[in-house]
Amino acid sequence: MSRKIADRTNPDGEIADHGRIHYTSTVSARDTAADPRGTDGDPLRPLHARGSPVISFLSAGVILGLSAGFSPGPLLTLVISQALRYGVREGVKVAVSPLMTDLPVLLLSLFVLKRIEGFRTVLGAISLLGGFFVLKLAYESVRAKQPDFTPQETEPQSLVKGAVVNALNPNPYVFWLTVGGPTFLKAWDVSPLTAVLFAASFSGCLVGAKVCLAILA
Repeated sequence: MSRKIADRTNPDGEIADHGRIHYTSTVSARDTAADPRGTDGDPLRPLHARGSPVISFLSAGVILGLSAGFSPGPLLTLVISQALRYGVREGVKVAVSPLMTDLPVLLLSLFVLKRIEGFRTVLGAISLLGGFFVLKLAYESVRAKQPDFTPQETEPQSLVKGAVVNALNPNPYVFWLTVGGPTFLKAWDVSPLTAVLFAASFSGCLVGAKVCLAILA
């Protein structure tokens, strides 16, 4: 019967055909309005594509920040020694010093990584070194020795001491070049906000861990 309707040439047949076309267009428009996916698929897909990586990079920043914050090293030793000698406030000053020194290190690392991004072998070697660096932090945390806190009657100058120690410490350079920098660039590929959240979560947990140790000291 549908074939006969399609073959009609009388006015009634044309109305029937137009009605069918109109009905089809109406259904398409209705479906498009009710279901905003259109032909692009799930409308939540962009949200999922952004959401999961954001959480992943945020979690990575928290884990790496806490690991670096509690890992023994020159800065942590200075945090505890200043807190014991001059009080919690001076220990906290040392703890926040990475906020002054890490940004230039991060920018320098990003510059180097962008210059060599076409050399996959070099980037692979850097990633491998980053893995060994994280293992080194874990090993040092287990094998930490008791630092020497000999009292001294001098001015604290905690913030300056913290900045100098952190600037001369190779660990921040190694971290941002082998672990932090590549992760930051991957996060930037998702969105600039994701990269900023990664760096902020890392720095916040790094400083927060050292502040906690200064308070507990």
